[in-house]
Amino acid sequence: IHSRTMTNKEAEQILTDRLKAVVEKSELFTRVDPGVLELVLKDGRFKNQHETGTSLGLLDPEFRKNFELEAFGVSKKTPDAEKPYYGYVHDHPDGKGAGAEVDQYGLVAVKFKKNIRERSTITTEDSLEGDTVAVPLQNPNWRALGSWRLGKLQLEGVMEAKSVKDVAEKYIEAQIHGGLKTSDIEE
Repeated sequence: IHSRTMTNKEAEQILTDRLKAVVEKSELFTRVDPGVLELVLKDGRFKNQHETGTSLGLLDPEFRKNFELEAFGVSKKTPDAEKPYYGYVHDHPDGKGAGAEVDQYGLVAVKFKKNIRERSTITTEDSLEGDTVAVPLQNPNWRALGSWRLGKLQLEGVMEAKSVKDVAEKYIEAQIHGGLKTSDIEE
């Protein structure tokens, strides 16, 4: 790919630039089932698992609170309605094709308005499973990639990344901070 040896700083900059390019042309989504979407529309806002006591992923409230404190700096005293709501970033305009890991959360892809990106962070895999670091969606950097992507074989793919699948093992997870209202929905 590159004919000369790079410094760590040069490699970090290329990885950051590639991730930024992919994220900039992508949209922010969440997945819900039709019945959940009806409740969201009725209530006027999305509720996270701290509020509902349910999850289609890991449901362990104390673990989640400790994790969100460590990973995102969310105080355990933060009102539940302001704790992160999880979604994903994808480069298909309707949010389709993100894979089974995203599909498990619901059949309906809900796209959010661009301004929601300002209060969102991302990881390039499930934040609970990997070793990626949550970085601002508006200003992503190489630290979001995690060690699995920084191995020699995967690194070459990231250096030439053009799509979400080139930078994420499964999907790019988004953590949306500060609550979500129906007025935040683009479509």
